[in-house]
Amino acid sequence: MLAGSLEQMELSEISRIEEQYAGAHGKPVLGEAFQHLKARWDAGQRDRETCLRLLFLTWYCCSEPNEFTGLPGNVNTAGLFPSIFAQLNEMTSDDPEFLFVVGYMASLWSWCCGEPREWEETGKECLRRFQSSGKHLESKTFVGRGTYGHYFAHIVESGWIEKYMKATIEGIPGTPC
Repeated sequence: MLAGSLEQMELSEISRIEEQYAGAHGKPVLGEAFQHLKARWDAGQRDRETCLRLLFLTWYCCSEPNEFTGLPGNVNTAGLFPSIFAQLNEMTSDDPEFLFVVGYMASLWSWCCGEPREWEETGKECLRRFQSSGKHLESKTFVGRGTYGHYFAHIVESGWIEKYMKATIEGIPGTPC
């Protein structure tokens, strides 16, 4: 089914699709969720939550095996990721959550965002700005927000911010993701 022919779906409905991916018996359904989020984007629904979740799944298309996620392997992440980033940056450039998630994705898997050197630096700058904000993210921030929420709740709970963010900003090799 092409994104242009999809009926507009609410984020809560997309979350229900994504819930099938989580857990021990997860199904590769993220392609369907991606198509619905992309349809929202294409229809001009560029609210913060749609953008964050589509940005994440665009990156996830590149960073995770498609056979497990169900995401399409032919997504032009180098074209879509920067467009979504620009929209979010215009709306929420000082938002700590935005700065952290973009910083994490772009600094560690820059090739999934566009030109690797440029995005690695963008990622590090976002992490610096997040660090400078003095804000603290809690895993509960991400509850009920689809696969994006599951993923970043896990990153926050794992202690990555406290253990590895500084090393990532400084470009120390071998920083765990």
